[in-house]
Amino acid sequence: MKIRNPGYQKKGIMTEVGVKVIDFAFKELGFHRLTVSHVSSNKASEQLINRWNFKYIGEEREAFQKNGIWYNHKLYELLGKDYRLST
Repeated sequence: MKIRNPGYQKKGIMTEVGVKVIDFAFKELGFHRLTVSHVSSNKASEQLINRWNFKYIGEEREAFQKNGIWYNHKLYELLGKDYRLST
């Protein structure tokens, strides 16, 4: 189920939440590396991931199928040492 409320869009909420999660993963949990992905056609997700300073590492072609359509995934990573340099 998708819940969308335009009143909460374009306010930086997901950017801020993501920063908190990333910060927690590296500083509190001691993670070395994080990876994320998005469906290649989802430009909003791509912009969000770029705001978090993840680096593009490649694309999985035809990564999954939904309703008879194959979708590609773009893959990104963020290393702890790179995160520390950007904060």
